[in-house]
Amino acid sequence: MTIHWGATTFPGCLRFRHGTIQAKGTKDQDCYFEHPIESWYGVSFFGRLFVGLIKTGGARSVRS
Repeated sequence: MTIHWGATTFPGCLRFRHGTIQAKGTKDQDCYFEHPIESWYGVSFFGRLFVGLIKTGGARSVRS
């Protein structure tokens, strides 16, 4: 069990898929909204399960 309080140690973001675009001469590209994590308050278990609140920055559109 790890307690997380305040700014994150490593940069990260939450990413949500919002569709695809058709680019000229190439296959469809996935599009995402990324929300950079500024701080978090909560507890994580087993290194993967997080329970708490996450404060994010502004959203930005990303293509992959």
